Amino acid sequence: MLRLSQRAARRAALCRHSAGPTHRSPPSLRRSDSPWHADRRLSSKMDPLAVASDLVLEDLLFSDADDTIVRPWGGSPKGRRPNKKRDFVGAYHRLHRMYFDADASTYDEKDFERRYRMPRDVFNVIYGAVEGEGRFVWKRNPVTKEMQIHPLNRVTAALRILGYGTPGDKEDEFIEMGESTILDATKEFCQIVVDKFADEYLRPPTMEEKARLLKLNKARGFPGMLASWDTSHFEWKNCPTCIIYQGQHRNRKGQTTLVLETVVDYDLRCWWAFFGTPGSCNDINVLDRSPTVADFLRNEDTLKAPKPYSINGTIRDWVYFNTDSIYPSWSIFAQSYPYGGGN
Repeated sequence: MLRLSQRAARRAALCRHSAGPTHRSPPSLRRSDSPWHADRRLSSKMDPLAVASDLVLEDLLFSDADDTIVRPWGGSPKGRRPNKKRDFVGAYHRLHRMYFDADASTYDEKDFERRYRMPRDVFNVIYGAVEGEGRFVWKRNPVTKEMQIHPLNRVTAALRILGYGTPGDKEDEFIEMGESTILDATKEFCQIVVDKFADEYLRPPTMEEKARLLKLNKARGFPGMLASWDTSHFEWKNCPTCIIYQGQHRNRKGQTTLVLETVVDYDLRCWWAFFGTPGSCNDINVLDRSPTVADFLRNEDTLKAPKPYSINGTIRDWVYFNTDSIYPSWSIFAQSYPYGGGN
């Protein structure tokens, strides 16, 4: 339905009134079926202005009284609850006083690292990258002129959701943000972090970085070792009941878990990661479906050492990873073993 101007609407009303209240255009004269419309459309085929005028005239001449839909403008949908009166500025000052007021903060660095699940230095880097992007801007309401949600509150709410796995409305009492607002902030936070840090942290090591890791591990007594390779089980507390009864996510202890496979160096930097395997899988099952192994098969240069090295008289030009005894005897795996004193 075209949105006509008030003048065109009045003209259409006059045309309908003059034709009588029960007038209906015959089928042959309706819309695009009319000969007038077909001739005019052919003659104005290449002229956008003429086509637009034809459409307006068509509405004026061939529209019915029930064609026009009157929609109300302004206001909230009927039955919608009013917005809650939240103190966004007060919530920001309360959060700042608890964790970000230097030595006068209520909670110390140990509490901060525990509740934010990261050291303050890491938090400062992430917050500096997120602030000013998308929803993470402190601005005024264009109508009430009041300050809205501070970016620090949005980031804190997103990290609580990610760190604790809590429902979206749990932080409302402290952060003073609605459930939908918190969930939207969490999704956008994750996307911004990926956009900002993917190129730096979601990649394999360069030749210079491999040389540094090999030099560090050689000094620790592991020549040729690049990193450690292992899996960890994370309990899935909010696992849906239908999945629990299937049993595929239950580990050997009966817990519902998801498996994280990581390749990390001495500084705990994850160079490769694979998350989401059902908890019933062990290290071998995860290895069979690991995209990390597939990446090595596609690009064998990733496993190339910067220069050959010797282990027990054997010259090698591939790096290897430290694993536990359950992993297969592949050339890229070196299994650790318990060391008995004096043996």
